[in-house]
Amino acid sequence: MTPVLYHPSTLQTEQDTLCLDYVGKSQKRSLGRAKSHTRYRISRYANELAVATVTSNLEAPRPRPGARGKRKSRGVSPGGRKKIRRSVSGMVAAQPHSRCTLVTLTTQKAIPDKEFRRYVGKWLDSARKAAPHTFSHYVIAYELQKRGVLHAHILLFRRIPYGAFLRLRSLWVNKYELGAGGVDIKQEHVDNSRAAAHYLSKLTNYVTKDADEEAREFVGNPYAMSRAMYAYGEPRVAYLSATDARVRRLMAHAPYGNDWSAFFFVDSHVIDELLSAFGLSRLRFDKAVQA
Repeated sequence: MTPVLYHPSTLQTEQDTLCLDYVGKSQKRSLGRAKSHTRYRISRYANELAVATVTSNLEAPRPRPGARGKRKSRGVSPGGRKKIRRSVSGMVAAQPHSRCTLVTLTTQKAIPDKEFRRYVGKWLDSARKAAPHTFSHYVIAYELQKRGVLHAHILLFRRIPYGAFLRLRSLWVNKYELGAGGVDIKQEHVDNSRAAAHYLSKLTNYVTKDADEEAREFVGNPYAMSRAMYAYGEPRVAYLSATDARVRRLMAHAPYGNDWSAFFFVDSHVIDELLSAFGLSRLRFDKAVQA
C-alpha cells in the first residue's frame, strides 16, 4: 500500500523539515538536517512577563501516558500556586474594584477525605444554583488540619447575597449535619492585584505547609478552579529567533531567573514600557493553546 503524503508542515527554523505521515500508523520520519530548533518564547500574563529558551526535538517519541491511580499530596505544589496566582491576577485585572470573598468550610466530624470532598462538591453545586454570578469564578484549596481532617478554603470575587448565604449555611449545618459554625466568610474590596494577593496568601498560606514531611498525605487534588478562572491564567505568547540580541538584553536585566528563563513581575502598562525600551514594542502576541 502506497503511503499517503500529507501537506508538509512549515517550521520556524532556518532549515525546512518535511514530515511524512502514514495512514494507520502513528509514526513520523523527518527528512533533512534539522533535528531540533531553539527559540525564545515570551509569555505575557496580567502582571507578569516570562521569557524562556525552548528547544523542540523533532525526532523525540511521543511520551507514554503516566500511571493511573489515586493522586495523593500534602498540599498544592509550587507549579499549582503559580497557576493560581496567574489566574487570580488576570481575573482582578479584567474586573477591577471587585470584592474578594474568602469562604472556609470545616466539619466537626472526623470524616474521610473522600466523603468531605463529596460534601464540598454537593455544596458548590447548590451554591452555583443559589448565586450563579458569585460562584462562576472561584478557587478552592484543601488544607489538612492538625487533627487530621480536611477543610476547604474557597476564594470568590463577588459578594455572596445574604439570602443565598443563609440557605447555603443551613445546607451545610442542618442538612449535611457537619456542625455549627462550619461556614465562615470574610469579604473585602479589592482594587488591584496587590490587594488580591493579600487574600490569595491566606488561601495558599496553609498550602505551603506541604513542606512538612510529617503530615499525612490526603487523597485527591489539593486545589481546583472553575473553568472560567483557567482562561484568565492563560498567557499570550510570541516566539522569536534564538539569535535575537534584543531578547538576550531583556533577559540580562530581569530581576528573577537564570540562563534559560527570566521573569518580570510588573503591571500591564509597565510591561508595554519594558518591551518598548528593548525594541520589542511591535511584538505580536497570539493566544497560546498550551501555556
